[in-house]
Amino acid sequence: MKRLYASVMCVSMAILAAEMGVIRQMSVTNSASFAAMIISIALLGFGISGTIITVRREAVLRRLDLLMYLSAALFTLCAGYLFTAAGSIEFVPQSLHEDPSQIARIGAYYIVFFLPFFFASLFINLSFLKATGSIGRLYFFNLAGSGIGALAILLLMSTIDPQNLLLPVVILMTVPLALSCPRGRKWYAASAAVVLLALIPFIKGLSLELSPYKDISYASKAPDAKIVKTMPSPTGFVQVMESGQFRFAPGLSLSFYDVETPNQLGLFIDGSSASGIAHEVSGAQADYIAKLPFAAPFIVKPRPAVLILGAGGGNPVLYAKHLGASTITAVEPDAHLVSMIRSSFADYSRGVWDAPNVETV
Repeated sequence: MKRLYASVMCVSMAILAAEMGVIRQMSVTNSASFAAMIISIALLGFGISGTIITVRREAVLRRLDLLMYLSAALFTLCAGYLFTAAGSIEFVPQSLHEDPSQIARIGAYYIVFFLPFFFASLFINLSFLKATGSIGRLYFFNLAGSGIGALAILLLMSTIDPQNLLLPVVILMTVPLALSCPRGRKWYAASAAVVLLALIPFIKGLSLELSPYKDISYASKAPDAKIVKTMPSPTGFVQVMESGQFRFAPGLSLSFYDVETPNQLGLFIDGSSASGIAHEVSGAQADYIAKLPFAAPFIVKPRPAVLILGAGGGNPVLYAKHLGASTITAVEPDAHLVSMIRSSFADYSRGVWDAPNVETV
């Protein structure tokens, strides 16, 4: 039974890690709206696998051990090729209202994402059939594995790029594959082959195929555009782009204001624009700041204490400094982002975050 408990725990970890990994990757490449879809597909896998076991109970019981092994093997293979298969589906959410074929592509997504979760949940459901006398203990390892898997992948999101988030899942699945493998040289060879096949996409290298309708896809079409920094994070995949085209002056009409605003590095979170990384300016280069809608409160109350919620790349902090704020409290939910700017762009920002009157939370 110990082998079964260990297998269930590992598969439970892998399911939750895969679910969160797919949500993170799809948020980067297409849309965060896929999150609810992925969760529903994972639950659908549990429902259908449980239904099949109920309907075909006697046939399942005759081949229980073999079916558990095959479900673990097929989950491993599906996890290895999931992003490759999903990347081949050209789904454009913006065209849903005029292109009926997009509905079929949603169906293709459902099939591609359904398969790994179906086989993983089949393994879990079969294990409950195998250990009918130890349901409580088995359920403990199921839930413990789910919790550990969710936490582990959350931590790994800070170090692994989105397209590689299923690599830990494939590696983890070597444990239940080994523990559930039937005895015999041919079965051991088959297990090794499954793992090697599942690892091939990661060994060859998976690319991050972003939707052409993402903000960063448009921005990258500029002749001199290039990515100068990337950073994985649980709260968003950060990409910093350098281009002579980037000017950030929110709310300012450039047709009215005849002074060129300074160039900045473009900051993108999950492929969507989050303005730019603040670049300290002085003299005439800073004149545009007083013309921004952001400056209106400073006319009403000179030298105010300012609270900025969502400081992003630091532009609101920069504006508040130049407009004469006495103190600035800058709140940014993504601590990874602030750390990256302070470490990799310290000279560029020249202390925007570390000024004496700025407190960063």
